Amino acid sequence: MISAEVVPFLILAIGVDNMFLIARAERDVPDIVTSVEDRMSYAMKEIGPSIFTAALCESCAFIIGMLTDVPALRNFCLIAALGVACDFLLQISIFVGALALDNKRIKAGRRDIICCFTKKAEIEPPREEWARTKFQKHYVPALFNPITQAIVGGITLCLVTIGFMSCE
Repeated sequence: MISAEVVPFLILAIGVDNMFLIARAERDVPDIVTSVEDRMSYAMKEIGPSIFTAALCESCAFIIGMLTDVPALRNFCLIAALGVACDFLLQISIFVGALALDNKRIKAGRRDIICCFTKKAEIEPPREEWARTKFQKHYVPALFNPITQAIVGGITLCLVTIGFMSCE
């Protein structure tokens, strides 16, 4: 019973995250690539291996979880492993195809919901990505500061030492 209640939300979370990653990868393709098919190829070449690796690791983790003696946990792991694998297959087939069709609709100047109507030719200014700019301007330099790296390394070493000490 718990599998039927939890697994859909697990699959939804993984699926939505991967959909955002695919859409972001397509948006990051250089503007000189104009063909929709080529844009999707470049995007999947960029993000596809990481999505595949994540889905494979998640499925393997759930398959290993099936080795437990608890029947409810075994059923949960079986359903979750199959769900993650099917989710991956649907993302690289149906979602990528739907994203390509949506890009063709945008390129043709069609509206979102009522796609039989065209938009007036209006030039939209590029959207400012203030969060990404602030992140790259302030957080990244602070993160790569040698003092910060030494502090993070020291904390990591302390936590690893405590972890090894607790195993005894």
